[in-house]
Amino acid sequence: MEIDIDKNRAFRYGDGLFETVIYKNNQLQHWPLHINRLKKGCAIMQFESNFLFENDFLKSQVLSKIKTTEISKAKRIKIIVWRQDGGLYTPISNIINYEISISDLVINDIQILTKVGIAKNIFLNYSVTSMLKTTNAIPYVLAGLEKKNRNLDDILLLDNLGNIAEGSSSNIFWEKNDIIYTPSLTCGCIAGVGREYILLKAKEKNITIIDGQFKVEELKNADCVILTNVVGIKKIATIENHIIPNKLSVLSKILPELI
Repeated sequence: MEIDIDKNRAFRYGDGLFETVIYKNNQLQHWPLHINRLKKGCAIMQFESNFLFENDFLKSQVLSKIKTTEISKAKRIKIIVWRQDGGLYTPISNIINYEISISDLVINDIQILTKVGIAKNIFLNYSVTSMLKTTNAIPYVLAGLEKKNRNLDDILLLDNLGNIAEGSSSNIFWEKNDIIYTPSLTCGCIAGVGREYILLKAKEKNITIIDGQFKVEELKNADCVILTNVVGIKKIATIENHIIPNKLSVLSKILPELI
């Protein structure tokens, strides 16, 4: 599809959503969770998108495109949905366009992050769209720049009240005394598919998991801290030079099934 960037609403206003889906072992990983999040996002954005979800239309489009590639390799699939051209801030239509792109992906083992800091220049705020993966990702771009400039492995974002929110591209979890903790969506973090999977699996396995508002001190007293997204898992070894033990207990019952 040829895109006119002078009119394209995703380019001009960030008026779009995206999903990043991993394909490996002949399967679309966590597809139902991706579809549920995309449906919720489309409803919030008031997109006319029902056709994407009827009769597995979107899934069939993705699988059809995968067949044009070397299917023996793992793939990163990006699905972008955006409102059609027209209007300024106020759209004249809710009809959507969509695009699917595919690239090869190397699946990495669990990484150990030895230099993790707390963002100083960007803070997250809760809103009706803060949990969505939108085509406006300025807070994460700025966080990535701060990470790069400070020569860090990753950077943790706080909300405007000083609560832990997430990593620069991942949700965050930690353990203390066999209880799993993660920030609430009210802290402005994205409702990650990996996050949703861990919440569901913890409930299924009768593991206590608490999502809420927590300060950085909670991380420094944790038995272990991890970052998760659909691409992989990262263990944090230090936060602002504070050493974090690597004592996975109940999380080790869930993580092998995530990626």
